[in-house]
Amino acid sequence: MRRTFRMTAIAVCGAFLMGAVDLADRLDQPPDSNQLAYAPEDGEVVWANPPAFVWVPIDAVEEVGYRRRAKRFVDAYVLQYSTSPEFDADATTTVEENEMSVYTPSMLLEPGQWYWRYGFEGENGERVFSRVRAFTIPEDAQAFPRPEIEDVMARIPTERPRVAFSPQRVEEIRANTNGRYHDITQPVIDEAERILAMDEPLAAEPMPPEDPDEARQAYVDGYRAIKPSMRRMETCALAYVYTGDERFAEEARRRLMHFAAWDVDGPTSVMGVSGTRWYGEFGMGLAQSGPRTFDWIHDTLSEEERETCLDVYGRRVAQMNMRHRAMPFESRPFASHPGRHVGFVVEGSIVFAHDVPEAQDWLDYTLQLLWSAYPAWGGPDGAWHEGISYWQSYITRTAWIASELDRFDI
Repeated sequence: MRRTFRMTAIAVCGAFLMGAVDLADRLDQPPDSNQLAYAPEDGEVVWANPPAFVWVPIDAVEEVGYRRRAKRFVDAYVLQYSTSPEFDADATTTVEENEMSVYTPSMLLEPGQWYWRYGFEGENGERVFSRVRAFTIPEDAQAFPRPEIEDVMARIPTERPRVAFSPQRVEEIRANTNGRYHDITQPVIDEAERILAMDEPLAAEPMPPEDPDEARQAYVDGYRAIKPSMRRMETCALAYVYTGDERFAEEARRRLMHFAAWDVDGPTSVMGVSGTRWYGEFGMGLAQSGPRTFDWIHDTLSEEERETCLDVYGRRVAQMNMRHRAMPFESRPFASHPGRHVGFVVEGSIVFAHDVPEAQDWLDYTLQLLWSAYPAWGGPDGAWHEGISYWQSYITRTAWIASELDRFDI
C-alpha cells in the first residue's frame, strides 16, 4: 500500500526563485566541510531501525553580521523510501512538504534491502529526484522510531513540577523517610542557607560599552558577576523542592523576576550583540535556569508573575529554536553554542508544554534533530567535540535531556 505523509513546519528563510533545471543540477551536490553528508550512505548497513534520512539542502550561506545563515532555494522536499529500486507505488512511502533536509520515520521498517531518494516539485508540478541510494536494515538493528509529537505532548504532565521531579517524588523527598535522601538534599539546603545569609544585591542588566575594544572585558566582568547569581537562583529553587521552605522559594523568585525584567532582545539575547565580542552566554544561562526555576517554584508565584515568566522565558527558548532553524542545525550542526541549545530547548519545551502554544513546535523540531543530526560529535567514524572538556560538558547535557525524555517514556 502506498502511504503519503504530509509534514509542516515554520519556514525560517524565504525561498528564492530559481529555474527547476538549475535546482536539479544542485541535487546530490557534495556537502560543505561544515555540513552533514547523505545518510544512509549508498550501500550502508544501518544500526538503527528506522534510519534517519539526511541530505544536503539546496541552499546557500550568507553572512549576517558575524553569523552565517542559510538562504533556501526550495520551500519543501519530497522523500521516498522503498523496497523497490524502481519505487513501485505499492512498495514505496512518500513524504511530501518536508521543509527540513532530514526525515525521521515514526515506524519500524522491515529488515532487508531498501532504497531512498529525495527531490522537489518543479514549477510545472513534476517531481525532480536525486540519484537512488541503497541501504540494508539488519535483523538486529536497534529499534529507534521517533515518537509522534502528539504522543510526546500527551506524555508530558500538566502538573508541576515536571522537570526532574513529579509532585509525588517531591512529597517523597520532603518526607525523607529514614533519611533516605539526606546525603543528596542536605548539601543543597546548606548552600541555599548560605545564599540567604549573603543578602546579595542583584546585578544590573549588562550593557556593552561604547568602545568596541572594551566589549570583551566588559563581557567577562558581567559574566563573572551574573552567572553565579543564576546558579544561586537554581540552588534556592532546588532547596525549595527538597524542603517546601518558602524562604528559599522567595529568594529564587526575587532573582527570577529580576532577570525577567531584562530585554530579551537586548544585550542578554542568545544571539549576543552583532559586530562585537559580546556573546550569548547570558541568554543561554537564562534560557536554562529561568524555565526550571519557574517550574520548581511555580506554586509560590502569583498569576501575574507566571504570565510574565511564560512570556519572557518562553521567548528566550524561542530564540534558540529560531537560531537552529536559521543555520539550519539539521544540516550544519558543527557549532558549540547551538549544540548546547538543543538540551535547553527540550527542557524549556517540557516546562512550557500546555502553556505556550509554540512549545509543541519547538519540541517537534528539536526531537527531529535528536533523532538525526545530534550529537554532531557522534557517528561510527569518530567524533567532533572540540576537545575533552567540551566533550564532557556536552555529554553531561545530553545525559540530562535523555533522562528527562526517559522519565516520560519518550
